[in-house]
Amino acid sequence: MSLPGVLEDQVLKVHTATDGQVWYVDGGHGAINTNAPIEGFLVGEACQRARHVRMVGSADNAQALCLLYKRRLDGQLLRLEVASPAVVGRTRAERDDPRLMLVRMRDSAADGLNAAMGGWHEFDENDYPSYAIAAYKKHGKQPFDECSTPAELLVRHPAWVVVHQAYRYA
Repeated sequence: MSLPGVLEDQVLKVHTATDGQVWYVDGGHGAINTNAPIEGFLVGEACQRARHVRMVGSADNAQALCLLYKRRLDGQLLRLEVASPAVVGRTRAERDDPRLMLVRMRDSAADGLNAAMGGWHEFDENDYPSYAIAAYKKHGKQPFDECSTPAELLVRHPAWVVVHQAYRYA
């Protein structure tokens, strides 16, 4: 759910298309194709003035989520929220359509769900390792945390303790 007092049209919705180009909805406007990858979007006006960003958690969005998380850690964003792509797009074809995803993010079923059911939640250090590994797999490099290898990211994943203990006692 959005922060109390935050209007939906104050939330920048962002989606990365399968071709790597970033699309967004700013305020009540229609979907805009930046014709640029995430690095180009990050320096653009819409991203620079954004304080609250929402994205669906998908492999195509992994790099963008990690780089926006870095902006959040640096104090350039107040809030970065993520929800399950299955809540917003029912099929792979729907999830691959940036216009449709952005429209559905405006009036999303994810608004009423808790995080465990795929609803909007704050992207944090528990989310970061999964998306950083996905970004690494897709792009062959870390989004911003270059000192971490995929194995080091795996150890930082919240499930690591359980997985590690299961193998130790197996």
